[in-house]
Amino acid sequence: MVINYFAKIVADFPYEVILQPIDSEQISGEVGLRGTEVAKDTSKPYPRFIAFKGTSTNGDLNFWGDGKLYFLWDGTPRYFDHLD
Repeated sequence: MVINYFAKIVADFPYEVILQPIDSEQISGEVGLRGTEVAKDTSKPYPRFIAFKGTSTNGDLNFWGDGKLYFLWDGTPRYFDHLD
């Protein structure tokens, strides 16, 4: 199962960031089951949270917070698969 979570950085500090979750929009595939999606900021008032900065084994910056691991997004559609 592949699930994407999108958030925007609203504050950046040396060891952590404050993230605000944002929605996604499916752009291809089967509705709600599998396909690709992109971030879509609908300005819904989701609660912000603190995420701690880290690096992956390949050196990419990541953020751990709210029980999820976030990475910087390059704008390309992301695959998802909600099938069990």
